[in-house]
Amino acid sequence: MHISRPKVVSQGLVKNYTVEFGGIKTDIEVHLIQASQYGVHDYVAYVIDELPEWVVALPLDRIVDWFGSGAKLERAVERGGLKSIGIKPSGGENIDLAVRVFSRWFNYYGGALTPVLLMDDVTDIHINKANTKYGLGGIYMEHSLLGRVQVIIGWEPFELKKGKKVIKTITFDLNSFVDYLIRRVAQRARTAVTSYSPVASVVDPEFGVRVSIEAEPVSPGSMSIRVLPRKPWTLPELIRRGMINIEDSAKLWLLADHRIPILIIGPMALERLATERHCVYASHEVNGVDYGRGRALPTASPGG
Repeated sequence: MHISRPKVVSQGLVKNYTVEFGGIKTDIEVHLIQASQYGVHDYVAYVIDELPEWVVALPLDRIVDWFGSGAKLERAVERGGLKSIGIKPSGGENIDLAVRVFSRWFNYYGGALTPVLLMDDVTDIHINKANTKYGLGGIYMEHSLLGRVQVIIGWEPFELKKGKKVIKTITFDLNSFVDYLIRRVAQRARTAVTSYSPVASVVDPEFGVRVSIEAEPVSPGSMSIRVLPRKPWTLPELIRRGMINIEDSAKLWLLADHRIPILIIGPMALERLATERHCVYASHEVNGVDYGRGRALPTASPGG
């Protein structure tokens, strides 16, 4: 889950993105494939980290144990990571590389998903566990030009050898990856996700995303990530997208210009944050926006 090196199956490269984060360069290749079941064309994005193959075998749990016991990260990576898989430090180069990989995995979104959050043209990302009764699992993104695109993160089974003997085969487990992502979101947002509170919706301002989580017992494990616009939308853009009509936009501008507090209410996916951001950019008099958690408003009961 800390890196991604999948096997590419393609009928043609459509788009290519390169994202660099934390000193690690990642290629995200969108390919055209033909679905055999329906005979229609689909798009698949392969997330490919530009890293050596041995990085797949890094024992992250052992590095965490060393790091948690008080060792410096470089030493924890060398003793708990590289030594256990037979990789030499190479004058510190491999240590530095492993530190960057571990830091991206430990501090952000499971390593491999992090560059997907930063690529252009993505509006939403949907993640569901595989092999559940709730339907097709996997990772999908909404691309502003291509529509829904399947995202492939992972690697081919990697054989860790000692001499010629295979001592361990390392495979990618999507469901474990989803569990880890849920924990990382909860830790970054300082929000508890438990069986007593299995649903959460948080905003990560560092990446400009809003993450909605459903965990057991409500769901086996799923996430919906809204990638907020990288640039503020203008008023004509809000109108063009049908988020607000011309008359209401004029009223909104007038309220913002007179520094009157504005409460924006609506269901999820209604672009409340985008509208709030427009209020900031529409008038120099607006001091800021409070991105508080969404709250359900009380409803009146019949006869009450």
